Amino acid sequence: MKRKLIPLFLAALLALLLPTRLFAIDYSYDQHGFTITFPDNYHVIDATNTAERAALTELYDLSPTTAKDLFQVPDQVILGLRSDRQVIARIMISTDKLSEQIWTLDEADDDQLKAYEDRIIGLLSAHSSDTDDIGQTYIASESDTKFLKMTLTGQDNKHYIYYSTVHNGKYYDLKFENFDFRTRGKALNEIDDIYQTFSITEAPQKRPASPGLNWVVISAGTFGIILILSVVLIIVVRSTKSLK
Repeated sequence: MKRKLIPLFLAALLALLLPTRLFAIDYSYDQHGFTITFPDNYHVIDATNTAERAALTELYDLSPTTAKDLFQVPDQVILGLRSDRQVIARIMISTDKLSEQIWTLDEADDDQLKAYEDRIIGLLSAHSSDTDDIGQTYIASESDTKFLKMTLTGQDNKHYIYYSTVHNGKYYDLKFENFDFRTRGKALNEIDDIYQTFSITEAPQKRPASPGLNWVVISAGTFGIILILSVVLIIVVRSTKSLK
């Protein structure tokens, strides 16, 4: 009797670990400044948390190579893995000179948008040398945030999707990787549903004054003071001479 109960127990345990897609789970990451909702057949971890990475590795019995591919991604803060391992979701947050110049995607000029698009193309080019096949569009999420969406079918026949925006001088990149060509249409709808739930909770901040601008202002002010002092000195000297 006990032997018969063991398979039932294992099946129930597996059902808890790998639930079917009946519900959606909300994830709030105040430390990263956003919220997002995943179907409950995804295992979502804070990729910066060593214990959570170890738990996911043990749960899926990941090989060292697979674990490295999943976790050792620059600037990755959140990792979502669908229970069948056919879709990977990553959220990365980073900054550079361009993001600080753009500050908010809605405010970017044409040159900045071109540089911004080239940045994503450069990231996708790691999966295919033929970047002419990259699909590109600007869209707005349900939270009214402007995003750049780029898609590419890589040389490995996997489908890659980037949703990217800039907020308060930081890049927010959502990258999805779909492995199963047969269910691509369904997966793309699922991925778009996840993206639509992404909401940045960090309040908009004022763009800081440019250091270069500050230097110009300080220099102009200093020059003005020197000029005024020079004029005063000339007047004093002339007045002194006239008295003599």
